[in-house]
Amino acid sequence: MLRALSHHPGARRPAALFALFGGALTLRLTAVRQAYDIHVDECYYVAISQSLADDGEPAFEGGYFALHPPALFALLAGVLRATHGPPDLADAVLALRPVIAVIGALSVTALTALLLRTVRPSVAWATGLLLALDPFLNRFDSRVFLETPTMAAAALGMLVLTRAAGRPGGARGAGCAAGLLFAVSLTTKDWYVLATLLPVVVLAVLSRGAVRRTYLTAAAVAAGGYGGYLAATIATGHWADWRSQRFHGLRRAAGLDRLTGFGSPDNTAVLSGRLHARLGDLGVSYALLALGACATCWLVWQRLNRPRLFTRRPGRTVVTVWAACSLPTPLYAALLGTVEEQMFYPALLVCALALAVTADLLLPARPRRHPGSRTRPRHRRTVCLGAVCALTTAALCADTVVWSRTHGRHDDALRRTISWIDARVGQDETVRATDDTLAVLLPEARPPDWDNGRTHYKSPRLPDTDYVLVTRELVRQGYAFIDPALRTELRRRARLVHTETGPTAGAVEVYDTRRLAGRTVQQVR
Repeated sequence: MLRALSHHPGARRPAALFALFGGALTLRLTAVRQAYDIHVDECYYVAISQSLADDGEPAFEGGYFALHPPALFALLAGVLRATHGPPDLADAVLALRPVIAVIGALSVTALTALLLRTVRPSVAWATGLLLALDPFLNRFDSRVFLETPTMAAAALGMLVLTRAAGRPGGARGAGCAAGLLFAVSLTTKDWYVLATLLPVVVLAVLSRGAVRRTYLTAAAVAAGGYGGYLAATIATGHWADWRSQRFHGLRRAAGLDRLTGFGSPDNTAVLSGRLHARLGDLGVSYALLALGACATCWLVWQRLNRPRLFTRRPGRTVVTVWAACSLPTPLYAALLGTVEEQMFYPALLVCALALAVTADLLLPARPRRHPGSRTRPRHRRTVCLGAVCALTTAALCADTVVWSRTHGRHDDALRRTISWIDARVGQDETVRATDDTLAVLLPEARPPDWDNGRTHYKSPRLPDTDYVLVTRELVRQGYAFIDPALRTELRRRARLVHTETGPTAGAVEVYDTRRLAGRTVQQVR
């Protein structure tokens, strides 16, 4: 694919694309086991992958899992089988993170290659560096999340379509290839239909002739791929599970059932407060989102009123439609639905592309050299280029500082707490978790009624409990299932025997609660 791109005058540097891939991968792999603490979603996805690897079926806690399609789980299950991955869940999560890092670096490279066919090379390379260094993208690409592989498949599909749209006769084979990539995206996280199938259908409406047939072929193949997944679900007897879980998933996305995310009953954090708290680390990401959203609106207006600007380079239309179809989802979630941070991952990628296309259209073209030409246009071009270069350099420097700070620290309080428990707590002693992450990582630490709602630990006395684990940041955000009265009682009467601190968890505290249960307290080993 990269060799084929070399036929375009703006993309004759395939070696530079490989270098960008290597740089983006290095940025994501550096300290990948300790720079980001374990997230509860990682635990879910890896546990499902382990079930698929062992039993041939995506299941979690003994029940069939159909909330998300199994494409990523199948990939991770294959990696676990090939590498004989560790059975321990925490170790398996950390062992699989490099797989997602590779996919994230591939996504950065694909998007840069797309831009090289769409905008001037300097703008494309600057955007590629911003994507490689962006701290928000790095945080997702360094964890086992669904967003990275979903958007990587979508980006590769859009790259194939952009190349095909530049040919006078289109390419039906390219439509099939793009459709297969979109099918991979849909069978990883199916609500990304708004970032794959919908923009392809809109592009088909805006096109004509062979190019339209290419887009329609891609849409048909993608829909057929997802239909094959549904057929396999029905054939294996799990249609009722899929229908029930997808129904609840749609209610959550619509904001009718706010079980997680900002605005959920248990979450005391608000989106504005979270944004303010992360401004120091994600300021450039926020700027890209805001400016990219404005750029998308401007591009849509230009496409409607000045379509000739988009005819010479079809990638401009692809980026405009892709961004216009992808941005309403996080906007709706923030206003009415269930908003979670991962919803801004695809938005950030398409916003960066839209901003690059806007900059390419607004920047003055290189003036033609001929006798008697005035210098004012050249001076204006120099000023504009200087301003853009200064802003881009400042953003890259800021992201470099954030990356150095993030990857130079230890943010693995949960893993260190688990290691301490394995080494210091006896097998005959009972440990209880007070949040979902630790309850999944330590099945033996689950409360007796862990599957029956968030009503645990409201008694001031803890019979048959030796130690209680408290994650301070989850308590602050309202995600820990511990009564405030018991939290106060732990501070007053229980003995704090160990603490591990980290930027994500705040602090993971281990309390010796035998005194609350009226039993003899012995020194922990």
